[in-house]
Amino acid sequence: HEQPGFIAPAAAQSSFGTIDTTFQVAMQPVDSDLLATAIGQLPSLQQRMAIVYLCYYNLSADEIAGRMDKTRDEAEALCRSALRHLRGIMQS
Repeated sequence: HEQPGFIAPAAAQSSFGTIDTTFQVAMQPVDSDLLATAIGQLPSLQQRMAIVYLCYYNLSADEIAGRMDKTRDEAEALCRSALRHLRGIMQS
């Protein structure tokens, strides 16, 4: 049976454009335990928070910015770098 995939959803896709497409390709199908482990290995707490908001809570860049008290650009940059790290961890 298939594991539920915690893939960055449509709302996040529209916010983050191409990065999500790459992220999805790199990560399908995603085992939720594997994803949780990978998130735990992200270098900063802020990156972990951003990814959790993105993948689990389905939030947009604007919503993540609001929750983390950042500008939209800062939130987007944080999510991008976190996704990059996450892909590296998942592929290793």
